[in-house]
Amino acid sequence: MLSICLAYCIVAIVYSFKDLSRFAADIDMLSIRQELYGPINNYLASIQSLAYYYYFQNEFSQDVFTAQAQAYDYYVFLNTYFEIKNGYYNIHTNQYMVQFIQGQQFDLYLQTGQFGIQVMSVDLNEAINQFYQNSYQLQQGLLNQKYGVDSINWPEVTFYATNMVNMLAKIDSMVQNIYDYSNSRAELIKDRWLLIQILACVILAMLLTVCLILHSKYNQKIEFFIILISFQEENAIKQEIQRIKIIQDQLKYNGDLIFNYQFDPELKEIYLDKLTKSNSQVNYDKTFRQSTLNKHQLTMKCFILMNIILYGIFISYIVPLNFYFSNYLNNYQPSIKFYIQLCKQSTSAASAFTSRELIYNINIGQYFFYTSDNITSWLTLFNQSLTIIDQYQDLQLTDQLLTTQYFTKSFNLIRTDNVCLLLSEEDLVTAQFHCDNNYNGILKRGLQITLNSIHAYLQNEYIVNQFTQRTQFIPYEIEMGLIIYSALRSLIIEFKSNLATVTKDLQIFSISTSSGYIVFILLELFILKLYSSYYSKKFEMFKNMIFLVNQEQLFNDVSLERRLKQYIIQNDLL
Repeated sequence: MLSICLAYCIVAIVYSFKDLSRFAADIDMLSIRQELYGPINNYLASIQSLAYYYYFQNEFSQDVFTAQAQAYDYYVFLNTYFEIKNGYYNIHTNQYMVQFIQGQQFDLYLQTGQFGIQVMSVDLNEAINQFYQNSYQLQQGLLNQKYGVDSINWPEVTFYATNMVNMLAKIDSMVQNIYDYSNSRAELIKDRWLLIQILACVILAMLLTVCLILHSKYNQKIEFFIILISFQEENAIKQEIQRIKIIQDQLKYNGDLIFNYQFDPELKEIYLDKLTKSNSQVNYDKTFRQSTLNKHQLTMKCFILMNIILYGIFISYIVPLNFYFSNYLNNYQPSIKFYIQLCKQSTSAASAFTSRELIYNINIGQYFFYTSDNITSWLTLFNQSLTIIDQYQDLQLTDQLLTTQYFTKSFNLIRTDNVCLLLSEEDLVTAQFHCDNNYNGILKRGLQITLNSIHAYLQNEYIVNQFTQRTQFIPYEIEMGLIIYSALRSLIIEFKSNLATVTKDLQIFSISTSSGYIVFILLELFILKLYSSYYSKKFEMFKNMIFLVNQEQLFNDVSLERRLKQYIIQNDLL
């Protein structure tokens, strides 16, 4: 029985570490939209913003077109490479990511000459490598002043602009596949844990029942010997012990007596006739019998109680463990669903502004090599971004999320308070200007109001002429999308950290309680070994009691014979 408990504890430790660690890896894989697409989109957004100020500087007053206003765009542009580098590293160091990338093809659009585009079908992993290499070249181009902000036809910009929509489609498809796989695996693990726990409890209950039945049989045999000896008078037992000692002494001096002994029935009858009895029937010592039986039955009850306590302790161990694991697995699916939506929200505003700017530039002839199909794909991305922005109000915290109160506090803070509060100190150096001035400081009124305003403004602007011609020139718009991305990125990192903390706490709980129970089991095994030795010696002692039955009762007491036969039949000892 204890071996079953020990095996279950070992399984609990192994699977809790393996399964929970895998869930953490799944969360990392689900971050691919925010870690790869987000920075790429920020590249395009920051470049479009710089070009926007350059081409339309005459539309703004002098105090708008300042180095301070453009500082944040430069900051984002130069630091985005490191985000892409980290995302690229996370993708290629996650051993489980290979199965979702391997074997997928990607149509890569490459610029040839000034106006040409070449399509090359490559492996998806190679396409991701190209995106990473392109980000480095783009950063170095600006650092080395190879390109100016007046040029939005850089080969690297063209590469992103022509391939980003298709890459986003691939990323979203991968995220959905990872979500389906991870959710299905969580269901399988939950069913497996439940099955293991049910089997452990059932097998343990069966073994407990078998142990009690076997011990009951053993107890009946012990009681047989107790009853057998309890039919003796104390004087008769002493006489029998004395007689046996005399025989032992004789055998010590002459061992051949045992071979020369011959049983003579007539002499035995004469010997028995000479024995006198104080009564015609033996006066049995019922007090001795009852006392001995009570002591043995107490030992029996202690054994039963010990097994029941052991089973109860196992149940008290397995029930909380099952509760916490079931709670984790039940809340895992809504948590990763929330996480995916949060990652989408982080890129939605910047993506909407980027799509609008690209469509405007295509329509006014800045990108000569684009066609109506490119406009259609960017319009599709624009509308998808607006839909995601509109869904922010449905993004609610629930008790089912695997997170902590710290994330809840940050999430509620950014929803109704200053969005820039979640920016790092390094970000705020260049972003504070836009936090104060974008849409008359709307970022300070909370993310909900900010996104609602962005959605309404962009939708109305699209309705006017489908971005064929600019009718308004509003500064600092694109930077709002970049700031929202940075703020939500901090929230995403906090969510991942909180989820990792919850997962680690569950692992520690599982390992610590299982280890403690293993120590308890080992202690019980030691105690049971002592009990086993005790019961073995006790049984041998009771078996030897049969030699204390005196000859007088053995041959003359009909009552003894009748009682023993009755006991044997009642307890099925034959």
